[in-house]
Amino acid sequence: SPSTPRRPVGSRAALSAVRGDADVRATLKSADAALRGLFAAYAKASPTRGVQILTFEDVLALCGDFDIAPSLVDADTLLALYRVVEKQKKARGLAYAQFLDLLALVARAALLDELATDAACVNALLFRWGLADPVRLEGLRRG
Repeated sequence: SPSTPRRPVGSRAALSAVRGDADVRATLKSADAALRGLFAAYAKASPTRGVQILTFEDVLALCGDFDIAPSLVDADTLLALYRVVEKQKKARGLAYAQFLDLLALVARAALLDELATDAACVNALLFRWGLADPVRLEGLRRG
């Protein structure tokens, strides 16, 4: 049987898809407090934007700590997804809302072959990989 075409993972179309998916948004919202804690643990103050941001190096550190890179996605894929999200604001680094977009894209890129929907991918990333687990974050902080 002909294989179904893969949905693009690192594109503006993919970003629009996850942004417009109510289930993805609801899944991210359900973990908002934990994800804000996670963001704050890795973010630093932007010299130009007056908000906390994640640089690509911060994202790489976070994904390494949670066994997302290179287990689920490699650094090249991560960089491509980061750039898609970062370009939307035309400023360096990701603020919190963009961080959520990136998580959704990473989940989609890593798990879409295995799971049926983008929301299921996000759910797996948050809960199976522990991104939404404050206890896991606390353990990493203590090292």
